[in-house]
Amino acid sequence: MKLIYYLLFTGLILIGCSKNREVITITESRDANENAELFVSARSSSERFASNFGNDNHTGHDHDHSGNPFDWALPEGWHEKPETQMRLINLGIGSNFDAECYVSVLQGAGGGLAANINRWRSQMLLEPLSNEDIAGLPKKTLLGQDAVFTKFSGAFRGMGDDDYKQDYMLVGLILEHKGISIFIKMIGPQTVLEHELDNFEVFSKSLKLKDVSHNNSKPNTRSEIKKSIEFTWQVPGHWIEQVEQKMRMATYKIGPVPNAECYVVMLPGDAGGVSANINRWFKQMGHTINSTQLHDHVREIEILKSEAKLVEIRGDYTDMSGEHFNDFMMIGVIFSFKNSMIFIKMTGPESIIKKERQNFLTFCNSFDVL
Repeated sequence: MKLIYYLLFTGLILIGCSKNREVITITESRDANENAELFVSARSSSERFASNFGNDNHTGHDHDHSGNPFDWALPEGWHEKPETQMRLINLGIGSNFDAECYVSVLQGAGGGLAANINRWRSQMLLEPLSNEDIAGLPKKTLLGQDAVFTKFSGAFRGMGDDDYKQDYMLVGLILEHKGISIFIKMIGPQTVLEHELDNFEVFSKSLKLKDVSHNNSKPNTRSEIKKSIEFTWQVPGHWIEQVEQKMRMATYKIGPVPNAECYVVMLPGDAGGVSANINRWFKQMGHTINSTQLHDHVREIEILKSEAKLVEIRGDYTDMSGEHFNDFMMIGVIFSFKNSMIFIKMTGPESIIKKERQNFLTFCNSFDVL
């Protein structure tokens, strides 16, 4: 991931930030219209990851990958398979059942470059590489940046395999990109993959992140109650519901204002940890922050009877597609629920987000368990 680091300005003022870890109790709420219709506006993260793409045997051209944050060109002889929980793109290679290529995305560094490369090597019964060896690995272009390229041969054992498969090859690319880590991995018999290296490069060079800023939207003319598999929540009347997006439970545009939105994400486990994600948010706003400053700028609120971390940041925002916006503001909340982490995040021009602060807090407070 190529992150742009800036010095944290001494005079940075964060709305609602305090050196005391103050607990905020939100008392304001809005009653939903009695006739507000309950309907499913989002799916749980497990459903989103497991959505059935269906097999698509058309080859050699771009596809319409609705609902996926990526788009790509499918090489000749490759075919699309259903997504899985950990694979945003899942591709079969030719008629060989054991040859496949897939793309996974993790928040943050995803455990780190060295750990992931050596994990792949352990799957191939190979010795780990030193940091010096890893620094010398070749690079290939992914999303316009230099990604680390690996190609190993050996005996392979996958997650569900009982025994090692002999004479296998693993080809991979790893890129840390704007708060996420992207992994492309091709695995299969060596005799097959030796003829697929050009196709691997065709696929990886074609991969791109979609611009989701112009999605169709559905106006929301009154305060409404929405629900997912896990929760219900109440939406401010002037927020506009957006079409479903991969990895998001819900997305709302803040009225007619361009580039102002609020969205909800649910990820399994600790999703990299609270501190790492808050640091990532600061970096998105053009700042770096140390552990002491992090403590100073995090407040606590209560959501679903649990402690949630709240941060409010002003700065110049860089979104997931790399587009920059000056004079922005971000308000974000992170809290744990069962074995998952919930992220509620609102970004947009500072003048708008300051006015929407109470609506955001009311929205967070409206979450209830089904």
